[in-house]
Amino acid sequence: ANGTWLECPVLSVPQPKVTKVDGIFKKGAEIVLTGENLNLVASLRFPGAGGEVITITKGDDGFTETDGTSITFSFPSDAQDGTAVMVTEAGAEIEAFVYETVAPTSITVSPVPVKANNVLTIIGENLDLVTEVSLPNVGVTDFTYNENKITLTVPEKAQAGKIVLTTCHGKSVEADYTL
Repeated sequence: ANGTWLECPVLSVPQPKVTKVDGIFKKGAEIVLTGENLNLVASLRFPGAGGEVITITKGDDGFTETDGTSITFSFPSDAQDGTAVMVTEAGAEIEAFVYETVAPTSITVSPVPVKANNVLTIIGENLDLVTEVSLPNVGVTDFTYNENKITLTVPEKAQAGKIVLTTCHGKSVEADYTL
């Protein structure tokens, strides 16, 4: 009232920050985030198929947090490439990290050529992620996965060309085959 101004201290609210990410971005793989103030994180969000958001919350079935310096969780099976977001207890959304999911690699197909109505075997890495196999002129076909190997019976109407393997993370890879 006498014309003097009082200076108020600036309130500083700590924000969680990720400084390191360890793990492979593949369904079920353990991911460990290291950083600061991670005890303030209530949930993690990931982009999913068709614009859906996958949310993992703190707790028994979600992620665990240790001393505000680390978060451990299993990578969601239907997360797609993108940016993970941390949501704080107060509702603030903070970019955590950018990631790219794993895709099948080192793919080989046998026998070459294969006859219709015979078994085709696809061998490679990360084939456990495959949720769909498509063949030219047939589209999606039934298959079996076991021990890094996919087997299927080539339908009568199949044509030579590219087999398309689609993963739970929304990625597709192709492999050539002949009849």
